[in-house]
Amino acid sequence: MQQVLALLLGRIESYRETEKIMPATVCYKAVTGDIITEYAYGKSVGNLSEPDYNVSFYNGLDKLNDLSKVRLHLPWLGPLMESLPLPVMSKLVPELVPFIEMKDQWRKQILEIKNSNNKEAGKDTIFHGLLYNDLPDSEKSMTRLIQEAHVIIMAGQETTALVLSALTYELLTNPACLTKLKEALALALPNESETPTMSKVEQIPYLTAVLYETLRLHPPSGAPITRVAPNEAILYPKPAPAPPRPQHNKTPAPKSIIIPPKTPISMPFHLMMCDPTIFPNPKAWIPDRWIENPKLDRYILTFGRGTRMCIGIELAWQELYVIAAGVFRKYNRYDPMAGKVDHTLELYKTTRERDVDMNADAIIIRLGKGSQGVRLRVR
Repeated sequence: MQQVLALLLGRIESYRETEKIMPATVCYKAVTGDIITEYAYGKSVGNLSEPDYNVSFYNGLDKLNDLSKVRLHLPWLGPLMESLPLPVMSKLVPELVPFIEMKDQWRKQILEIKNSNNKEAGKDTIFHGLLYNDLPDSEKSMTRLIQEAHVIIMAGQETTALVLSALTYELLTNPACLTKLKEALALALPNESETPTMSKVEQIPYLTAVLYETLRLHPPSGAPITRVAPNEAILYPKPAPAPPRPQHNKTPAPKSIIIPPKTPISMPFHLMMCDPTIFPNPKAWIPDRWIENPKLDRYILTFGRGTRMCIGIELAWQELYVIAAGVFRKYNRYDPMAGKVDHTLELYKTTRERDVDMNADAIIIRLGKGSQGVRLRVR
């Protein structure tokens, strides 16, 4: 991860030298993509070293996410798309070509592991772990293994990158918070060129608060948590009495609701984490709330809860801590009035509503129409 951070800082510095605009959201996707592919498939795809960060691949993932709702209601569409040859798919949905090509690489990697006489071949990949265990053969089919790889690349790349992108936006629009963070980072990392390690930066309370608040306000997945009570009915109590309503209001008064057993119940993450009774002024980004009340962490649901929670939570936390500390230990917010002009970042044609907030739910959140994500001018 330190190597990827070094590459990231080098790319940021290149934008300072060339005076070009940095596509921060795309750059963060390259960072997390390189980390997750090295971790899961034994070899990084090297997107961070590509001039355009291999942006066509991310566009393909976005297109798949856009199709997720359609495929939910038309379950036959997925198998049909899988069965079409590449030349046909490239005509119908050209954005998916880079993703299909990556799936072919996974298929070759799986066959190499399966056909190798060396049982240690591919041991540093998820494919080896799935093939050489006590799972039934039906769970080791080529289709299933590629589906697992797809889920990992989508969950391990897009999500963390979107959080880092939102974090960058919030720090650059809240200069007082950025100042507090930089002071905390300077105490933990006195040498600006020191590479941050997880053991050091996870001990910084204000950095933790900044991350928690970003995860709360900008969860990267819009998918709801679904729960089922298999054997008992659930009583949803009648809301507290409301002020008297005008006589012309014919809307029935709210009543208690009995939810029968086996009924799926769900609510999106972002609604639960914007409950004003727990988080006053819920739409505001206020890291200090986590300093004032550390027990709020019980209400963070971004990674899910229980046995179905995100299996990559530890890797995600390490990425967030190390990348955020590395970038903002070195760079400040551009403020010529305060004499902050060198090694600074400035938002470029970026708005929260279009380029940071969730505009649609496609498993992974979708930004606004025409959004290019968070963009920066580096000085």
